[in-house]
Amino acid sequence: MRKSEIVFKIGKMDNSFIDGILLLGVFYYSNIDEMVDSHVVEEHFPELEELGLSDLAEGQIEYSGELSIFELSEELERRGFITQISL
Repeated sequence: MRKSEIVFKIGKMDNSFIDGILLLGVFYYSNIDEMVDSHVVEEHFPELEELGLSDLAEGQIEYSGELSIFELSEELERRGFITQISL
């Protein structure tokens, strides 16, 4: 899988028990409605673990680090990924 083949849709988790966690849905660029059916960090981009990203399930990633939603998007784009922020 290449970075240009996927889109990270980044959003905040709306749950009072889990404050500050961002969720990332990973979708195919060629079909933005189709979620990737693999563990993206573990299987394809383990270097994202250093950012604090971890797989929740196939096509779903969580982030609970210090970066804001905008800073995380910028960092992923700096690393060559495509992002979309969902507020």
